[in-house]
Amino acid sequence: MRLLILICLLIVCCAGGTLLGGCAATTQIAPVKAERYFWPPLPDTPRIEFIGAYTGTDSFKKKEGFMDLLLGEEAGGVMLDAPVYVTADGLGKVYVVDQRSRGVYLFDLKARTAALFGGEGSSSILTRGTGIAVDGNGNVYVGDSQFQKIFVLDKTGKVTAVWDASKYVKSIAGIEVDKSRKRLVLADVGGHRIVLFGLDGSYIDSVGKRGQGDGEFNFPTAVAVDREGNIIVSDSLNSRVQRFSSDLKFINKFGKRGDGLGEMGVIKGVAVDSEGHIYVTDGKMNKIMIFNDQGDCLLQFGGRYVAGPGISIGPGGFQTPQGIYVDQNDTVYVADQLNSRFQVYQYMNEKYVRENPY
Repeated sequence: MRLLILICLLIVCCAGGTLLGGCAATTQIAPVKAERYFWPPLPDTPRIEFIGAYTGTDSFKKKEGFMDLLLGEEAGGVMLDAPVYVTADGLGKVYVVDQRSRGVYLFDLKARTAALFGGEGSSSILTRGTGIAVDGNGNVYVGDSQFQKIFVLDKTGKVTAVWDASKYVKSIAGIEVDKSRKRLVLADVGGHRIVLFGLDGSYIDSVGKRGQGDGEFNFPTAVAVDREGNIIVSDSLNSRVQRFSSDLKFINKFGKRGDGLGEMGVIKGVAVDSEGHIYVTDGKMNKIMIFNDQGDCLLQFGGRYVAGPGISIGPGGFQTPQGIYVDQNDTVYVADQLNSRFQVYQYMNEKYVRENPY
């Protein structure tokens, strides 16, 4: 696995230049212009590119005026409110769990549409929606943390199964499908465990208890699965990441509490790309950190940015980023909760750079 970059940098691209240094909570991100935004910026070799930010139906239509920005939902569309987890199929479809509206939203980035997944009736399914994942057949799995249930929906958004996980789980947070092994990996945030289920809802195994030792957790919030089947966990209040083999054997851990480069405040989400780089969202520090599997910080970027109607996008700006997902194309999706949107970035692998030279 090659490195993203040899040193850990915090870089925010702004309209008037580049900011290099610590990520303070008051860092402001400049409005987007009609240009490409990279981290690190040119003339250094860029590794991450900003693609876009999406709030709802209004993200796909031409804005006629300020009232259109305010009335996106009332005008017949949908609008995110408090997105917490996100996943994608790698073919243009992005699924977002919105905790406040209790719905799952489907954004089709190719068709340029956004809608409640499954139609209006789907908003009554979830009580407190959390993690979301998609399997190799396009089935969508959504967690409900209040009643410890997993809902399985087909490609049309129809509920095909409901798992009662309450016997094994106290509170569902992030989930991920291990497509190779055809199973679901679940972060039990209240039970301080990682739990494995078959895709038929059958219990397989679990690991963990509350603590600070190897294989112990303090409110794990998200999981990811790499190409070898290793399980990566955001151990939130221990301010660290833990890695396990596919059979739940402890491999290693890394992370340090703090607000410096590569240090963690309150981590929320975790994801992994095709080259094994580990992405972590920090909801307190409003940043994304990227590590190798040994815990070396390769790159971090971000800063606090408050979006709103009529306010420009602000590449690299977040307000409490939550769930994060990297698809098979190394496209990165981030639930930007308090900005009521999700953002899209691209890890600039060799194929992407060939097709999109800078």
